Amino acid sequence: MSLSLEQLLQRLEDPATPVVWLDPALPAQLWAELPAVAAARGFHVLNLADAGPIFDLCSLLAAFGRLLPGSIFYDHSLPSLRTALSNLQPRAKAGCLVLFPDPDALRQNDESAFEDLIELIENVDDLRRRMGWGGLKAVVRD
Repeated sequence: MSLSLEQLLQRLEDPATPVVWLDPALPAQLWAELPAVAAARGFHVLNLADAGPIFDLCSLLAAFGRLLPGSIFYDHSLPSLRTALSNLQPRAKAGCLVLFPDPDALRQNDESAFEDLIELIENVDDLRRRMGWGGLKAVVRD
């Protein structure tokens, strides 16, 4: 049975699940619709698919640089990414959502950077929720 967009959004609303892992066999249409639907549901969407190819730590940090151009906290390092995402004032009440539909190149070339990103998302989500803000969620193709 395929996951519907509505079922995915329900997973995003679960505070105990900062990272939602999606089956790579899910239709491309779901990925295409997700940014607009999530924004309509109150998420500030950061879509890594719109930020260029990501294949190592440097390209990952550059992609976030393109998604966070106005951040005074971000200097293209993992610690500053944590700070920037922790302090990001979401344009919407549900919090922030990072979409990563194509993580394979990063996983294959720099598995440590991929694992650091997932850990960073989990930690920032917890921090944001403790501050009373909307969390930081991620949807990642597994």
